[in-house]
Amino acid sequence: MLEQIRNEITSDPYYQQNFANDGERFVAWYLRRVLLRDPIAVKDDITDGQNDKQMDAVIVDDDDRRVLIVQGKFIGANSVDGEPLREVLAAWVRLQDLQSLQQDCNEKLKLKLESVRLAFEDDYRVEFELLTTGTLTDAARADLKAFTDRLEDQDGFTASLQLVDTEVLRTRLAEAEAQELPSLEHIIQVDPTKILLAKVGNVQTVLTVLPLRECLNMPGITD
Repeated sequence: MLEQIRNEITSDPYYQQNFANDGERFVAWYLRRVLLRDPIAVKDDITDGQNDKQMDAVIVDDDDRRVLIVQGKFIGANSVDGEPLREVLAAWVRLQDLQSLQQDCNEKLKLKLESVRLAFEDDYRVEFELLTTGTLTDAARADLKAFTDRLEDQDGFTASLQLVDTEVLRTRLAEAEAQELPSLEHIIQVDPTKILLAKVGNVQTVLTVLPLRECLNMPGITD
């Protein structure tokens, strides 16, 4: 699994061009290949970097009414101790005071926190995922259970914690690859003077301005 991930993030220019290190690329790979996030969304999701406050990626999932926080540890066959779990716990504590968190986090995370605040107001659930290619030590697994119980039992700000290790990664990747993504067809008329052509990764993109009434005709948009 580790070798497959390395090969894919090395061979795809998207990861090399948009992310600063293998840790970010690993989380981006997971968001794209397993969670099936599109390339533009992945760039927006990644909050890794200095002052990320132990939150490598933040996703506000309106469909499932959840806020997903991903903390990634991209390592070889080494054992993982309890430090990443303590980082998740620290992130959970910081999320309980968004105003304070916004004052000292990085710019990428600041942009996400406004969406997180609105999600909390609508009672979205909070889910943490510890994403790793390593193996938890026995002591760390005991810590995982203790931390999971603490997150779920806390009054007022509950959360769940899921370990996504190599075995879980392999299963989730197979499930993602088996999905048939929907194909939509819709024709719109665009003004040639109001378009901008761009390339995001290997995807040809057209940016244009449309009347709102035209957007309401698109499949899947109801209001």
